[in-house]
Amino acid sequence: MSEPIVVIRAADERTLPLCRTLLEQQVPPHRIHTVREQPFEAALRACYRLGLESSAEWMITVDADVLPRAGAVQALLDVALSMPPDVVQVEGLVHDRLAGGLRKAGHRAYRTSILSTALPLIPANGTTIRPEFSTLSALAERGHRSHECQVFFGVHDHEQYFRDVYRTSFVHGQKHTAWLADIVPTWRDAMSSDDDLRMALRGFCDGVQSLQSARIDVRDFHESSARALIDLGLSEKQPLVDDGINMARVTALHASFAALADAARADAVRAARSTRQRLFANYRRFGLRRYLIHVAGGILLSIGARLRQDGDVS
Repeated sequence: MSEPIVVIRAADERTLPLCRTLLEQQVPPHRIHTVREQPFEAALRACYRLGLESSAEWMITVDADVLPRAGAVQALLDVALSMPPDVVQVEGLVHDRLAGGLRKAGHRAYRTSILSTALPLIPANGTTIRPEFSTLSALAERGHRSHECQVFFGVHDHEQYFRDVYRTSFVHGQKHTAWLADIVPTWRDAMSSDDDLRMALRGFCDGVQSLQSARIDVRDFHESSARALIDLGLSEKQPLVDDGINMARVTALHASFAALADAARADAVRAARSTRQRLFANYRRFGLRRYLIHVAGGILLSIGARLRQDGDVS
């Protein structure tokens, strides 16, 4: 029951063969499935059905633009197995090529026994730009929590076709407009020597300016990504060969960003320890009764500040 199934969600990404090879080094090949349904809502339904039909307790979903590091599946599964029964899914961290840092993206461990509840909660096709997030939010309202952990799962959006860089960036332009303040300027500064970032900037700007909400459907971007290639004077990349050279490059990426993940994990531990120490010091200082009054007062002050802020905005 503890051996998971793995489902790769694919839309002909350049890294699909390498993604599967890396997973086959961690999970028996017969327990790895690939779904290619479009749009994304259809792929999500296919994943949930595979999980329900399996005898596995947990299902790992991996987008084909993720390249998992060695041991990633077991590391994520170890966290999942430690969760209480109300937790429906666990998500770790990847190094995101476009965001330029660690973030949650492209992988999850799902408890299969809750997928029968999740399946009818998947939004209708094209009704939201975040179908999986919307499904998990609906599950949370029914008492099925999600859990975020510090497991470094791999790298995301590295070595992709230009067309997929465009599509991903277009969607980011509608989902993450805050990136205009910090991430997008770094693309502009580096794009003279990085064609991926030239394409990313074009896709993001097109997404911001689009009058239509993007769907998570690769078929919607064939014409616009082809036009962007022509405008930027780029030729599409060749398929990524699953060979020793590319595998070595990916292994080097994993080693580089694992150190970044270790540092982030250490910072999180230090912050949590500092908070615990501060709370315990206040408890010893005030005693139980005064400490509870102190905490309640802090909460009321925070609520008051938020209400004042909301009033200023209105």
